[in-house]
Amino acid sequence: MLSFVMKDINGCEILFPPALSVEINMDEDVPADSLLAVFPLLSTEELQEIAVLDDGETVFVGILDELERVITASGVFLRVSARSLAAYLLDNEAMPQSYDHPSAQLIFDRHARSYGLRRGEADDAAYFGELSVTKGSSQWSVIENFCNACYSTKPRVSADGALYMKGREVNGEVLFSEADEGVRCTAVTERIKRCAEISRVNIKLNSADGYSYPMLNADAARRGIRRERYLNAMFAATPMTCADAMIARGREAGYCLSLECPSRLLRVIGCSAALHSHTIDAPDGLYISAIRYRMTAQGESTRVELKRRNA
Repeated sequence: MLSFVMKDINGCEILFPPALSVEINMDEDVPADSLLAVFPLLSTEELQEIAVLDDGETVFVGILDELERVITASGVFLRVSARSLAAYLLDNEAMPQSYDHPSAQLIFDRHARSYGLRRGEADDAAYFGELSVTKGSSQWSVIENFCNACYSTKPRVSADGALYMKGREVNGEVLFSEADEGVRCTAVTERIKRCAEISRVNIKLNSADGYSYPMLNADAARRGIRRERYLNAMFAATPMTCADAMIARGREAGYCLSLECPSRLLRVIGCSAALHSHTIDAPDGLYISAIRYRMTAQGESTRVELKRRNA
């Protein structure tokens, strides 16, 4: 059962009655999770924060973006729209500056700590180059640029407010099935996006040889895909590891399974996943990259997206 706790502008916490409808979206490609919910209207001060618990475990903590008090013939309601704590990093501009060999801890302290976030890992690697923060950059873009340059990863803010700069690793596996084995799914859509995969990256290591070092994606080439890119690895900002990341991102985006499940699944982002189907021969090495949970008077459902995990 879901429970909802909101905090008003005076810091008072209020346990709200069960929601009349809820939608929660989580996607690894979208920095901030989002929530839309409708409740019976209570008399409160202006509200500023919301926490959602699933059988006592926190699955969403965020700031309220919009509040609507609605009066209709059928009743009075409170409609709220919220985003997770990553919204602070998206909404706030970073001070223009330049870093020389910044560390992960320094970037966290300068751009995330003051918003109530905490570190999700202890790693304190340094980026051996210059990181420029231009006018108009958000706090999120600074962190994202550092993570891409230092780790070749995307940062992620967890449901309970931890910033994972190396990308969050989640243990556990979820088995989906069209029958009663594991989590039942009522609809399955398989998408193969050949246009997203890269077959080769041509790399420039020095001025004399030009772009003469190829990095191949053997699987894409075997399947007849031809999409090439060029990378100048002479610059510190684009080392050879960027070629691996380009191929990996294309491979990840090139395959997706969308599953419709008549159940609540809110604690599964990042988990490994498998599909048992009589029709679709799903590959190994899948993981849950996004969910859309909905609860209405008709019941609960979750749309789950599975992608290939990069080795």
